[in-house]
Amino acid sequence: MKRNLLFIFVLSVLTSSFAQTKVSGHVFDEFNEAVPYANIIFKNSSEGTTTNENGRFYLESDQTWEMLIVSFIGYETLEIPLEKKVNFDLKFILKEEASTLDEVVIVRGRQPKKNNPAIDILRKIWEYKRTNGLKKVNH
Repeated sequence: MKRNLLFIFVLSVLTSSFAQTKVSGHVFDEFNEAVPYANIIFKNSSEGTTTNENGRFYLESDQTWEMLIVSFIGYETLEIPLEKKVNFDLKFILKEEASTLDEVVIVRGRQPKKNNPAIDILRKIWEYKRTNGLKKVNH
């Protein structure tokens, strides 16, 4: 009986150790500076982490994952295939995302406010200000 329990225990430990994915490394930008607080996540999962102030991270999962996603605002998102279950000291370089801003229009002078609904509501309040006083309500 003890031998069977020991065999089941050893088998469960071995199968759980085979189903783990461990990843660690650094995230840098194009100028070889660390990217703090970048997002590291396994693809199609909710398991992830962020890099520390030095761009370093460590991520571990009980399941086996094949893709890793590295993202940060203003940078292109990387999708990295994981060839092994244990990947240490990886180095990821994020490239800046080329984005264009919409044009900014600067208008000088006084602008009409007829499209603002708040002005219309205030005009109705001002119109009935004398008839809607506090003296009409019994306190």
